[in-house]
Amino acid sequence: AGYAPMMMWTAANVGYGAYLGTSYTDGKILVLELSSSMSSVSLAYTFNYLSSPCGIDVVPYRSSGFTRDFAIARTAGSGSSGPSSMSSWTVDMKVGSASGWTNRNDATFTSSTTGPSLAGQLVYYPPGLPLYTPSDPYLSYNRAVMWDTGAAFVYVWQLTQSGTSLTWTFLAKVAVQGTWGLALPLSANSYNAII
Repeated sequence: AGYAPMMMWTAANVGYGAYLGTSYTDGKILVLELSSSMSSVSLAYTFNYLSSPCGIDVVPYRSSGFTRDFAIARTAGSGSSGPSSMSSWTVDMKVGSASGWTNRNDATFTSSTTGPSLAGQLVYYPPGLPLYTPSDPYLSYNRAVMWDTGAAFVYVWQLTQSGTSLTWTFLAKVAVQGTWGLALPLSANSYNAII
């Protein structure tokens, strides 16, 4: 699951954030836009992706330094009999429908080597936010981090902008203490405060 913060809308077309999810069984991306109270859904839509999607997040241009807003997603690794894929889209949340998600660009990972073997989370880490301490060697990068429910590893990828898509470059496979997942790097309120 992911969260699209308010900063991905404009003052002329106010949005209050959106919950992003995946439907593992039917290969869909789910977008639930929040109402002004942020306690109910004001708009919902879905669109087709690949089989076995299991992680999604956004890469807001105000956090990344890119010139556009993007979204990223991944499928389960081949250990779950799904394709080992990750994708990016150019996203215009103001559109309020699947037609705001364009320029899909797919890449692949190798299960258990450069990506997970099973389902798990995908989280965006902006530059300056450490994934691990005391010293994160990739602190200056935009990163997509995948964790594996089947092994105690996370897989770190650098994201760079190439026009209307993102390029994925593998950085590291990092051992972690368990398979329970990643903490989300920023709260909804923190994301919304970045203006």
